[in-house]
Formats: sequence, structure tokens, C-alpha cells
Amino acid sequence: MTAIPCVQVFFAQSDHSISETTAQVLLTDDTGAPLSDIPTSIIDNGSKTEWIESLHLQDEWKIVPTFTVNYGVRFDKFTAYTSASQASPRVNLVWQALVNTTVHAGYSRYLTPPPFELVGGRDISLFANTTSPPLTPEATAPLAERANYYDIGLQQKITHDFTVGIDTYYKQSHNLIDEGQFGAPIILTPFNYLYGKQYGAEFTANYTTKNLTAYLNFAAQSAKGKDIDSAQFNFAPEDLAYIANNYIHLDHEQQKTASGGISYLCKTRASARTSSWAQDYEPTSTYRPAKRPPMAARASRTAKVCRTTRS
Repeated sequence: MTAIPCVQVFFAQSDHSISETTAQVLLTDDTGAPLSDIPTSIIDNGSKTEWIESLHLQDEWKIVPTFTVNYGVRFDKFTAYTSASQASPRVNLVWQALVNTTVHAGYSRYLTPPPFELVGGRDISLFANTTSPPLTPEATAPLAERANYYDIGLQQKITHDFTVGIDTYYKQSHNLIDEGQFGAPIILTPFNYLYGKQYGAEFTANYTTKNLTAYLNFAAQSAKGKDIDSAQFNFAPEDLAYIANNYIHLDHEQQKTASGGISYLCKTRASARTSSWAQDYEPTSTYRPAKRPPMAARASRTAKVCRTTRS
């Protein structure tokens, strides 16, 4: 048995965000009819500082020459618009089953803060009785995602030059983070699904000789969430009611992804060519966001982020 010395890493990061938002709207009465055709400016500015601290401990234990265990624990804490902390264990097993066959399996626990630079301290009550009211009255700030991640895979050396592999994974999330574009602005808005599940597989092939190198990768995945529990004002009540009881595909899901490349080394020069392809999920009639844009539709927003990092 061989033990590798424990690795310890401490990391700290601070971000400061300034949000400047001005919206042009028309004031309305209780029935929604405009009171005037002269726009009114609504200013909703704010600023916030985020702190992230992490401590990571990792060790490796080679029990026998053909079996290695990597294990560790990571503690994360963050404070911003919301706050959370978590101790996350992780373990990975690597087994050389045969001379040319390697099997691996692992488990990891994760804590992922919401994207700080995209979160704004919006006061949706400012837009009541205007032509851009919130679709729903709830505006819970985006939350940190907690996830359990499992993976298992195999790598097989077919010949001295040719190797193939297959990796599979399953991720179970609580407060799954997703991002969507609501209304006219191109700024993405983060929000959470209370439940999330993502799973998939990736196939790899590599061929390497003295002068020739080639590779091919293909991956397929499914990523879905259920029950939106933050930034609800971006969704119509009927959409929230449907998603509360049904899993839907995530906004940026890539169901199929492929990439490949080949290079040949000449005596005087090198040449290479690579290509990639991806297929994104296109929403079906199962779920479509409400046509009426939320209050941010007519808003112009700039963000300034100052970052200092110590590790």
C-alpha cells in the first residue's frame, strides 16, 4: 500500500457589483389602461459585495498496484444576495482490471453559488400599475445549487496506438441553477428549479502514432428541472403551475455534441484540422415562456464588477 501526502488548498474571492437600471414605462390604472402617453422613468439601482471562501483537502491511497483511491472533502461558504455553506465529500476509484483495461467510478458533492454578476437587486413593486408589471408577485433571490454527482467509466486500449473510452454520469440537483433571456435585453437572468436531474454518456476515441494524432468525441445528455423557486416574476402563473408538477428541458441543454480532429507532423511543418458539432434543445409546445415581457423588457442595465482574489 502506498499513500500520497495530503494536499490542502485554501481559496478566497471577493466581487463587488454595481447595477444601474433605468426603465421607461407608462403608468396605468387598476384595469391596466394607460393614464398618459408620456413615459415615466423608473430607476432601480443597487450594489452588492460577494465573498467566497473555500478549503479543499485531498489525499490518494494506492491500496494495491492495480487499485487507487482518491478521496477528499471541500468546504465552501459564500455570502451575497443569499448565503450558504456546505462540506462536500468526494471519492474516486481507479481499477486497472486488465493490462489494457481501466475502470473508474466516483461520487462528488457540490455547492454552486448563483452567477453573482447576473443577479440584480430588483424591487418589482416599483413596476406595479405600469405597462411592464411583473408577471407574478414573487421575486425570491437566486439560491445556491446543491448537487450529488455520480460517474462511472471504462477505458480500453485496443492496440498500442488506438484507445477508446466510455463515461457515464448522473447528477441530482436541489435548487438547480439555469439562465434565461426574458424580454428584449440580451442579459441572461438566473433562476432555480427546486429539483433537477442531468444524465448522459460520452464516447471517446484516440489514435496516436509517431507523426499522426487523431481523436473523436461524441456525447449525449438529458438535463431537466421541475418547480421554479426563484425569480418567479419572469414567468406567467400558468407556466409556474405547469412546471411545479412537470420536468422540462433546461434552456441551454445540449442533447448531442460531437468533436473531432486530426494532425500530422511533417519534417518541415505541421498541419491540423479540427471540427465540432452540437445540437441544442429547441423548446416544444410542452412549455413556452409568456409572450408578455417582464419589467426588464424596456430596461437598460450596466454592471461593473471589481474582483480581488487570494489563494
